[in-house]
Amino acid sequence: MQFTDEQLASLRTRLGKPDDAELTPDDIMAALAKSEPVAAAGKAAPVPEGTVLVDKDAFDGLQRRVAAGEKAREEQLRDRRDQTIAAAIRTGKIAPATRQKWTERWDKEPEDTEQVLASLEAGLIPLADIGTAGGPASPDVAASADADYDRLFPKDWQRQERQPAAS
Repeated sequence: MQFTDEQLASLRTRLGKPDDAELTPDDIMAALAKSEPVAAAGKAAPVPEGTVLVDKDAFDGLQRRVAAGEKAREEQLRDRRDQTIAAAIRTGKIAPATRQKWTERWDKEPEDTEQVLASLEAGLIPLADIGTAGGPASPDVAASADADYDRLFPKDWQRQERQPAAS
């Protein structure tokens, strides 16, 4: 078999030989050994190491399951965030008005924010109204108010008012 001038020039370039160098059959075989494998008619090219051939339908099914799994995981993480922040509000660790701030912080740094929320002391934010008018008084305040009333309006005075005046 005879090589064309272009084929010989390509082989010389691939082998790093000068343009006027003679090529031996060993040189040509070395160039072929270094070349990329080409699929012959009816034969598949060898599969590179670390690669696995998979049926297209199986691969597509796997891709759908992976996408569904990623979506479910995102929902789990979002639920954990929302539940942790709601618990911090419920226990008085943070104010309800700061929910959005804590949500944004969690989205940026979830582990750090979770640790901060866990370290906060419960009960720092009041969960019920304090000192509202008409609200229940403490037992000490109620007893003190009753004593003041009794002092100002003695029971015998109240009875005297009800008795008819002597004629």
